[in-house]
Parts: sequence; structure tokens; C-alpha cells
Amino acid sequence: MQTDFTTSILDYLNSTKKSDTYHNILWITMQNIDKLDKLTINQLADLCYVSAPTITRLSHFFGCHNFSEFKQNIKELGNSIEFSHFHINKTNYKLLSTTPKQYLENYTSSITNALIDASNDMDLKQIDQFLHRLYQTENVYFFSYSTSYHNASLLQTDLMTNHKVCICPHTIEQQKQAAKELTENDLAIVISCYGNMLNRFENLINEITRSNAYTVLITQNPTTINSALFDEILSFAKSNHIEAGPYIMNYGFEYLGRRYHTLFKHND
Repeated sequence: MQTDFTTSILDYLNSTKKSDTYHNILWITMQNIDKLDKLTINQLADLCYVSAPTITRLSHFFGCHNFSEFKQNIKELGNSIEFSHFHINKTNYKLLSTTPKQYLENYTSSITNALIDASNDMDLKQIDQFLHRLYQTENVYFFSYSTSYHNASLLQTDLMTNHKVCICPHTIEQQKQAAKELTENDLAIVISCYGNMLNRFENLINEITRSNAYTVLITQNPTTINSALFDEILSFAKSNHIEAGPYIMNYGFEYLGRRYHTLFKHND
């Protein structure tokens, strides 16, 4: 799956130094992505000052059958910056290209209106019930990726200041391992702004939702496909906000952390 490949590449680059052999190969490969079609395995090896077998081992390391598949995945990664990546439609993209000031005014208005909607749409009673469950559960795990991982880390930090320890595995592989170890006494929280994680990491989601743990999906998109797999859905909005979704998530998670503090600051 391309998303797994992209995540693996980014996780590796973020967790290793440039002096690492594979890190250096990835770095040079991305710098030469426009030439990649014409590069043979020996030519790339020469550019990286390694042997061709090392390039083959790297390809296998990232789940590719051979160098050709590795090249194809890298090319797709480099070409993945489309309208959907930025959650922007063609009209707004054109506006950004021609009239950036007008685009920013429209974008700001969109974010403002989305946050106002969220303040009206959030189910505060459900949120309090969720926070009580979180408080009462000893083992709490967050599952997320991309920008939603920032939300998980934010809440994890806020909870830590209130003496509540939660686990937020960093990589998808670490999350898969944590999902396999879930028990009926645990709380598993999946965080996905648009719900893309449910489709992109189907095996992980199945492992989580088929466990005996109580499962919660936190999102801003209540129409997320496969959301019925979860015991509970906590949505910060009543409709999907394509461009302003991440802002709603930040807003909602800041509320969760602050509300938790007001509820339980005297209980520890």
C-alpha cells in the first residue's frame, strides 16, 4: 500500500541521521526523483557511493519486491502532491495561484465559520462522559498518523500534566503491535481528521476494533466510512469541513485537555 510505504519512508528519515546508509540513499533518491525513470540500479548505487546489492536490500527493507517497484513507489510519493493532498478544490487552487490575497481572505473566513460551527456542534455531555471513561481506565492508547498524530501528542502531554499517563505509539508498526496486545480493560482511541486512516491502515483498524478493548473514533467528519466498527464516535462537527478540518481537530483537542483539567485537577 502506497500510504504504508510513504509512512515507512518518513518514519525512517525522521528517526535516523544523514550518516545512516539507508537515510543517505533515500535523501539522494528524492533529490534525483525527476531523473529516477532513467536511472539503473547501478547508476543510483554510484550516486550514493554504495553497491547495487545495498540498493536491493533497501528496496526489500521498505517492502518492495525489487528495485523497479521501489522506484515506482518513490515516483508516486513524489507525485502525490495533488489538490486532495492539500484538501483544496481546483477553484481555490486557481485562486491561490492568481490572487493569493483573496484566497487567504476566503480561507480565513472558512476557518472562522468552521470553528463557530464546531463550538455549536460539539456534544459537551458526550465529551465529559468520554473524559470520565478516560480518567477511569488505567491503560489508554492513541492510534493516529500524519497531522492527527500531533493531536494525539497534544492530548497526551495535557493529560500527563494531570498525572494521567497514556501511550501514543509513534510508528504504524508500533501501533500494530500495541493493537495486538489490547485487552478488555483498555481504552483504544483512534484519531483521524477526515477518516482516511480507517481505509489506509485497514489491518491496523481491524486489529483495534476486533479487540476486546473499548474503542473510540475521534474525528471532525461524522460521515467517515467504517465508523460503525467503533464502540463510540466522538465528532467535533456535524459535517465534514474539507479545508478547515485540521483547525477543528486542534480546537477540539485543546478543549479536551483543558476540560479534563477542570474535571479532575483536585482528584489526584
